[in-house]
Amino acid sequence: MYGTYLSASGADSYSRYLEVIANNVANVDTPGFRRELPVIKAFHSEAIEQGLASPGDGGIHDLGGGVGMFQTVTSFEIGQVQRTGVDSDVMLADPRGDHFFVVDQDGQQMLTRAGNFLFDKDGYLVTQSGRQVMSSSGGPVRINPALPYEFDSTGNVVQPATGTRAELAVVRPTSLHDLQHMGENMFAPNGQLQSVPPEERRVRAGFLETSAARPVQEMVDMIKVTKAYEANVRMIQQQDGITESLLTRVLRG
Repeated sequence: MYGTYLSASGADSYSRYLEVIANNVANVDTPGFRRELPVIKAFHSEAIEQGLASPGDGGIHDLGGGVGMFQTVTSFEIGQVQRTGVDSDVMLADPRGDHFFVVDQDGQQMLTRAGNFLFDKDGYLVTQSGRQVMSSSGGPVRINPALPYEFDSTGNVVQPATGTRAELAVVRPTSLHDLQHMGENMFAPNGQLQSVPPEERRVRAGFLETSAARPVQEMVDMIKVTKAYEANVRMIQQQDGITESLLTRVLRG
């Protein structure tokens, strides 16, 4: 049932595509979120895939083998700037979008662009989910919670009353392709990380980088993909009807 197989592979691919879009939509309000994009791959017929025939030979097996969602990739487009006025909110303002804060997750180093931090009751700087934000010295960022604080333009949290300061770890990967998206706005580094020198740091206090997912764009994509999915389902139904009609005629004959 070659036609049914092709339509089924298309329906399956677009179904998975919709899941990717749904995840983007669910994170339109997640600071520092990066969109996921699906990679759809066309296949040769089964005989060509198994090396039993050659593509372009004009034979019976020189046909397409449907499509499949090969993988998803992360778009590192930078989100827009949002002024919050919250003292503990900080935004990385590097022009290429390849600087990241470092947070600790069960002893593992994770990266994020989301700077909607807060100080807990013990004075540790943490993410909204409670992960500790790391300093350039390798330990967690901690202040005296009873004293005023401020962030400077290079990512230091300063307490003027005592003159103490803690420098937030700001790093860049050798390549953005070395980062593995771990959900929401967290990334696991799979390659070497470089500490960003103070003269290259651009940190804005009281601002956040918003999600790079745009509701209108995601909804337009969802409508297009839904229509493509429904078209493949209708093709399956039509081919099923044709097959049923053919079998009925054969049995009557």
